[in-house]
Amino acid sequence: MKQFFKNKLFKKKNNAAALVLFALAAIFWSFKTIDLPDWTPSSSVFSVLKAFGEKPQSHYIPVLDQEKVQMGEDLIKKGRTIRNGKKTKFISKFYKCTDCHNIVKEDPDLRYSDPEARLDYAVKQDIPFLQGTTLYGTVNRESWYNGDYYKKYGDLVVPARKSLRGALQLCAEVCSQGRRLEQWEEDVILSYLWTIDLKLEDLKLSKTDLKTINTANRTKNDSIIKFIKSRYLSYSPATFLEPNPSRNTAITGDPNLGEHIYTSSCLSCHGPNGTGEYLKLGKDKLSYKFLKRKTQNGKPFSLYNITRKGTYPIPGHKPYMPHYTKERLSEKQLEDLRAFIYFASK
Repeated sequence: MKQFFKNKLFKKKNNAAALVLFALAAIFWSFKTIDLPDWTPSSSVFSVLKAFGEKPQSHYIPVLDQEKVQMGEDLIKKGRTIRNGKKTKFISKFYKCTDCHNIVKEDPDLRYSDPEARLDYAVKQDIPFLQGTTLYGTVNRESWYNGDYYKKYGDLVVPARKSLRGALQLCAEVCSQGRRLEQWEEDVILSYLWTIDLKLEDLKLSKTDLKTINTANRTKNDSIIKFIKSRYLSYSPATFLEPNPSRNTAITGDPNLGEHIYTSSCLSCHGPNGTGEYLKLGKDKLSYKFLKRKTQNGKPFSLYNITRKGTYPIPGHKPYMPHYTKERLSEKQLEDLRAFIYFASK
């Protein structure tokens, strides 16, 4: 009889242990289901990378405060904001970020920096065709002021190449000819930039790609990280070109494409509402005739020299014209612009 009760007790203990294990397993799987929803095309690229073990960079803002986001947007678009009920000082008296940088996607395929594909995309999307790389997705990059920018700025670019915070300061003080950003300004600008980070839909993923990402174990997974990063450039290439001295008088460009460049690039700065206050242009014969005289190569302010070398700020004349790199304006596009100016001036 004693043995019978011992057996019964033993079975009860085993059953209880089994129930506990079953309950723990159910809780584990329920948490897994709740915590790991499917990513959609609108999901943040970095949220996916982070889930697979990518470490955040120093400019990462883990929690976005809407008030700070708005202040950052103001600084990007207007150059100043409102803090503690008062208007802040302008970062620069001459420029704001959007004078040189878009804040939307500008490349149809983020794996390539192709100025001709970008112009076609800009026309279709009705966005400016600018010298500077878009700020859209800049938080997803790993370096800034790349390539030949060392030739122009020297050691100034060293702190900026691997630091977005450093790049913001260089842009504020040197590129914009303004003042150094305060710490809170850095933080709110970054807060806004994290709202325009890359999304999965920007990477041109197939349904199979998205399914593979969603079904992979969300632990350290270098292969998934490598695949996602292969879908976009982690830097913006920059190649400086010298004005080509062998230009002849033949008009070889496409004036229709040149008109797009004139409208979405030249007039974005030198148009009636642009910041190029020392040269105002329009869609008129006077402007075209003036520019036609500037198409002679070899002159200091010729079309070729000014686009490839720009101008530099000098004492008493701080506003200047940034130059176009090979990746922002191709040699063919320069000839297209020349062709438009030539025929429009007739």
